[in-house]
Amino acid sequence: MHRTLIEKNFCLGSKESHFKITIAEREMILIGGIIDEIDRLNKIVTKLLHFSRPSPPVFKPEDPMLILEKMLDLTTEKVRANGIEVKYAWSGRPCRTMVDREQIQQVFLNLLLNAVKAMPRGGRLDVEMRRTRGIFEAGLGPSLISGGDFDFQDWFVRVRFRDTGCGIGSEALPKVFDPFFTTDPRGTGLGLSIAHKLIEENKGAVYIESTPVKGTDVIVVLPAAEVS
Repeated sequence: MHRTLIEKNFCLGSKESHFKITIAEREMILIGGIIDEIDRLNKIVTKLLHFSRPSPPVFKPEDPMLILEKMLDLTTEKVRANGIEVKYAWSGRPCRTMVDREQIQQVFLNLLLNAVKAMPRGGRLDVEMRRTRGIFEAGLGPSLISGGDFDFQDWFVRVRFRDTGCGIGSEALPKVFDPFFTTDPRGTGLGLSIAHKLIEENKGAVYIESTPVKGTDVIVVLPAAEVS
């Protein structure tokens, strides 16, 4: 199915210049809509494949600041287009995390794009990364740390994404990590589900605090690999 969608997309795209000459403007608009819909379906299928068959993580000591900064750079144009102000801060001494770089990049990208979608008319996104010691300082209870045995005094890297968007209602909040749950009519409901699954694969945790109208905090906690 995925290959078929891509092939259709390619065929329509390659003939677009011919259609402009031979087909009326109204029909061109319809064809453009079809191409956009195929692009959207391609993205859904890609997310479904990623969610159902994620690659096993390859753990290496990584600098979480570099991973996050790369994803911030990647989303710069979309952030500017939406009139969003981004503030990024690191506090504490630098440290590495033992994670799969590509998977954590995907996590940070999903969370950044989610924040942008929550602020279609502009706003502010504060991204803070800091080193913390102990699960309670990180803001977690023992039950939220999955994938291994952690001491109460272990070191963690805590990343908070705080937006001033529309927020999430109390009824929807418990469902945000459920596959296919979304309040966006054009959303897939997989962005946060994939992020949640990848964080668990990397032996971390994620939780959300939100107030309707005021905004949302998404907090990611990853175990530190080394502390200097």
